Amino acid sequence: MENDAGFFVPPTHGYSYLPFNAATLGRLYRNDPELTNLRFRAWFEGADQIIADSKFLTSVLIDGKESSMSKNDDWCGDACRGLVRNRSIRSFCMSIPSHRPCRGWFRALSRFFERNSKLYHIQLQGSFFGIRGPLPPNNGFDDYCIALLNTALIRNATLTRLDLFGDFNLTAKGWETFAAALSHPDCYLECLTLGNSGKFGDEDISCLGEALAVNGRLITLVFIRQRSITSSGWRGFARCFNNPNSALVNLILFECNIDADGATEIVSALSENARLEELSMTNNNHLREKDWSDLSRVLCDKTSIERTFSSNHTLRKLHAKRWLNEGVESDEDEENWNEEDYDSLIVDGRIKNDIERSFWMNYNANKAEVARFKILKHHFPRGDIVGDVFASMAESQIIKNLEETVMFNFVRNHPELFDIRNKSAVVTNRKAAAKKRKRQPLHG
Repeated sequence: MENDAGFFVPPTHGYSYLPFNAATLGRLYRNDPELTNLRFRAWFEGADQIIADSKFLTSVLIDGKESSMSKNDDWCGDACRGLVRNRSIRSFCMSIPSHRPCRGWFRALSRFFERNSKLYHIQLQGSFFGIRGPLPPNNGFDDYCIALLNTALIRNATLTRLDLFGDFNLTAKGWETFAAALSHPDCYLECLTLGNSGKFGDEDISCLGEALAVNGRLITLVFIRQRSITSSGWRGFARCFNNPNSALVNLILFECNIDADGATEIVSALSENARLEELSMTNNNHLREKDWSDLSRVLCDKTSIERTFSSNHTLRKLHAKRWLNEGVESDEDEENWNEEDYDSLIVDGRIKNDIERSFWMNYNANKAEVARFKILKHHFPRGDIVGDVFASMAESQIIKNLEETVMFNFVRNHPELFDIRNKSAVVTNRKAAAKKRKRQPLHG
């Protein structure tokens, strides 16, 4: 399945996967082109060769939590022999049983992760928020398993997307080794999602921020319901914004319990960032009016021409919707809430207009033009032009009109700098000299 841009999009977890039974096994054997997504909850002896020969299978889901396969590791070796030799699978999803050790599974799967030349996406789902209580040592997805996954991230250049959902049995050391893999020059990961983890804390996200500061390939980072992170953790993470080597373009923070102090740390760090284009802080705590003022100043600091020039000319989209706020009184109101709207209960109209205007200007890919446009707009009031007049023009034409208007007003207000009489005299003298040279006879 592909989207409009041509990128492969794996099916939603647990949805549109066909069960692995005798009927689907026969279709796999016949290489049915319509059989592309398969869900394993049982195993058939000898199926490894059929999987290896499959030409159209693109997405595999192993349901390890509820299946009978979770009782032993024998099936895993058979399955992995087929997975390693398969050359069509692009997305691998697995729900991990947290009640038993999984090291044997990942030892077998590591060969598939490292060697499959088509595999670009891995999704692993553990338990959610410790529903089953604390995990015993070495059970579920632990430090040993993440080390095997880290090796695959470095050795397999096709792995560009990783999704980790739920509570894993990882220690601070495990997250540290994961961050080290992200900072490795041979890691080609472009999209990372970390969701629903109650154990991912301040030290872990700070360590991740240090890795992203030197990672030149990770474009999209998604945090979902990471509620154990405080403002201290966001401060440590936000340091990656200040490093020009960071490639982060999209940052999505969904229901991460970000308070006003945490939002301040994130917004203030954007002042020195020249990469991030989209920031989403959806369904978090309210941002204060100061946070919005800080964002407006980050996008266009009007205190001086130099500060305007060095403002953020990259960020062009912000999602800051809070579904459960005081202004939403019913489910119907919530459904009608516009995602693109700011929190009208807090944002001053002038600040909101400044932010929207800066976002509009930041869409221009030529950042030199953006900086010049902001300078002309805010530091030459007598040459100020209402942007709506030029809304239908190209950016270059807008700049041209503004520059001509500013220059006209500058000359009109400072005529002493332009001595028209002297200029005419110079022109007259040049013409007379040219005529004299023409009258002189040629020699030789």
